Amino acid sequence: MYETLITKKGQELLAKALSTNTQVALKEIRFSDYAGSINENMNVLASIKHTQDITSNMQDTNNANTIVIETLIPANIGGFYIETLGVYTNKGELFALAKINSTYKPLLSENLATDLHVKLYLQVGNATNVVLNIDESVVLASREYVNAELLLIKDEFNKSQNLQDNKISALENTKAEKLQVFTRDEINVKLNTKADKTTTYTKVEVDNSQTTQNTTISTNHTSVLNQLALQNTQMSKLMTQCQNLLTKIELGGGKVGMIFMYAGATIPSNYMLCDGRELLKTAYPQLFQAIGTIYGESTDKLKFKIPDLRGKFVRCVGGNAFALGVLQGDAIRNIKGDMKAAKESWGNAQFIDALDCTGVFEVIKGNKSWTGDSQPNANQAWGVSFDVSRVVPTANENRPINMAMNFIIQLKE
Repeated sequence: MYETLITKKGQELLAKALSTNTQVALKEIRFSDYAGSINENMNVLASIKHTQDITSNMQDTNNANTIVIETLIPANIGGFYIETLGVYTNKGELFALAKINSTYKPLLSENLATDLHVKLYLQVGNATNVVLNIDESVVLASREYVNAELLLIKDEFNKSQNLQDNKISALENTKAEKLQVFTRDEINVKLNTKADKTTTYTKVEVDNSQTTQNTTISTNHTSVLNQLALQNTQMSKLMTQCQNLLTKIELGGGKVGMIFMYAGATIPSNYMLCDGRELLKTAYPQLFQAIGTIYGESTDKLKFKIPDLRGKFVRCVGGNAFALGVLQGDAIRNIKGDMKAAKESWGNAQFIDALDCTGVFEVIKGNKSWTGDSQPNANQAWGVSFDVSRVVPTANENRPINMAMNFIIQLKE
């Protein structure tokens, strides 16, 4: 099932834009697990699980009154179901709603993670009244989109190069043809027949004409080569930018100071292992501007520290967590309880009879010599031991099931 509608608020915005010759600016799509029905009277979408900026807003090539809205949820975001989508303006107004089949967006840790490409078609009456409000710093592109763009660029480059090659070949052929007109033999023929035929060419004139022709052809040839070299340089820069964008997508790249989990052993360029090292403020100005001295600085104030996440678990600020960048030691919740059993007096001492222990507890038995005993006390219960390892795995630290990864921090844009 797939259903889209424009809310009454969205209809009002479109009507106002049409009457005032203005535009409605769309900004983001909010993803919700709301499973109920949708209607045009809704002005709020409940149970939002994720918000993603719109990356594309274009007019449908087959219908001038339809806009196509696209966005992308990257692979490193997930762990929730999607039932309903809400399209919002740059002022936070619910412009349109979409109902889709229940879709689960997995996490990287679930080994099922993938980019989720979303495309919505909306009938708006006049597509020119709707524009896209884009934050270029958060726009994402899918690997497929970048690969397709690279193929288009490569195709255009090949076409341009073939065109330039054809121009050069044509110039070479033209040069050869024009030079052939002014060979020495032909000049001599012209000079020898000058007395018999009226002609406007002297030897000097022919030589000057040939020199002019050669200079013109050489100049044109050089101009074409310079244009080709310039186009090659521009194309090379564009290919490099696209490759950098593809690399950034592969690493889930973003803003300076963002931290990512990386499965490889060799840290990629423009990233550094979060090992608490000190860096010169002047060498990494963008990173210093992003994190400052939250994680410490050198005594001479010339260096700042990056986070040290080796052997640590990361949690979001708030709740019982400490302030940003402050290390919180390990701890567990208190474990306490009581043990009670029937007792029988023997002389001046007491034994614990009929004692039974389970779980982390164990009865301690053995021969004990008590003052004033009147009965044998071999293998009697005289104490209880407590050992959690009888029930659960233990170690010299508290930890959940885990797997080690490299945490890397982005150094610059």
